[in-house]
Amino acid sequence: MTVNTSSVDDPLLPWLWSIKKAIDDPNLAQSNGTDLHNLLSNCTRNFKNEGRYRNDVRFLKIWFLYMEFSQDFESIFGELEQYKICITRSLLYESYALFLEAKGRLTDALLVYQLGISRNAEPLERLNKAQALFRDRMFEIVNACSLKKIDAIDSSGHG
Repeated sequence: MTVNTSSVDDPLLPWLWSIKKAIDDPNLAQSNGTDLHNLLSNCTRNFKNEGRYRNDVRFLKIWFLYMEFSQDFESIFGELEQYKICITRSLLYESYALFLEAKGRLTDALLVYQLGISRNAEPLERLNKAQALFRDRMFEIVNACSLKKIDAIDSSGHG
C-alpha cells in the first residue's frame, strides 16, 4: 500500500479531487446534485475551523460552490466572516458585493467593497478596480434614471 504524502500534508486535497470528480462525472451531473451538495457541505463543515485553510482560496471556492445549493447566500457569507475564511482575499468581497448588487442592495454592495479595502484584501488593486467598475455601473444607472425623468417631464409639458 502506498501512502499519498500530498494528501497527508494537505487533508483538503482528497476533498478537492472528489469534488472535481463529482462535477466532471456526467453520470453524477445528471443526478439531482445531492451527492455533490453533501460532499461540499461535509467539506466546509470539516475544515471551517482549520486555521491552515482560513486564507486558502481553494477552500473559499469550495464555499462558493456550496452556496450554489443554498437559498440563503447571505448566511453563508456571514459564516465565512464568522470563521474568518479568506477575509484578507479580495475574491471574498468581490463575490459578496456582486451578489448584493444582483439582489438590488447597492448600498450594502458598496459597503462590502469598502470593508474589503479597509482590510487591505489582496490583491488590493483588483478590489479597487472592482469597486470603481461598480461605481461606474451605479453612475450609469443614476444617469439613465435621470434622463428618463427629464424625458417624462418634457413629454408631459411640465418643465
